[in-house]
Amino acid sequence: MVNGTKVSVAPGRRLDGEAGLTLIEVLVAIFVISVGVIGVMATVPVGVDTAQNVIVQDNAVTLTQSKFAEFRRDRINPGENGLTSYHLFCRNRYNALHVVLGDGATFENESCQTACPGNFYAWHDFPHKPKDDYEHFADIDEYEWRVVEEQHRAVYQTAVTDSGGNANGYYVPKLGGTVSGGDTSPIGLYLVTVHVRKRGTSKGFMYQTYMTSYD
Repeated sequence: MVNGTKVSVAPGRRLDGEAGLTLIEVLVAIFVISVGVIGVMATVPVGVDTAQNVIVQDNAVTLTQSKFAEFRRDRINPGENGLTSYHLFCRNRYNALHVVLGDGATFENESCQTACPGNFYAWHDFPHKPKDDYEHFADIDEYEWRVVEEQHRAVYQTAVTDSGGNANGYYVPKLGGTVSGGDTSPIGLYLVTVHVRKRGTSKGFMYQTYMTSYD
């Protein structure tokens, strides 16, 4: 009705001044919405990867600290002989435990130290069968650890001359030398670095601490 008069409008036609959208306007609106949706979707993989990295780092910190706690609990000497004997110690303890349990697990062919026997600087598994140290750690079979050979150094005394020409002695890790190369600390103090990573990836964390030899 226009001014009391009935007006007929042909199908597909609209009256002058009536609100509506043209095809171009609809296409522009779809384009703008699509750009926004694509932008949001592009951030999802980045967020997921960041969250996974945080989880790996958190687990790696916990596991490296746990490994150093094991070294101290078992009174392991951080020198080359001490670390080599520790591998034998782990094997004997692991095998003795699982013989008692009767589950047939052995150190060399089960999930404990699957890397080359005796090579303490190789990658190792965390023992997680029943009664093992890491039995209740979630997803522990996804992680592995090693002592970093190039950062395993003996601490020794070195003289540093100050601006006044006075030589002062400092105890520092020996640069350019490693324990595996035969370096020993005259005071029995060593810098030890444990590296934990998610198996098959470069995602990991290295933690350093000083360890002393036990009498």
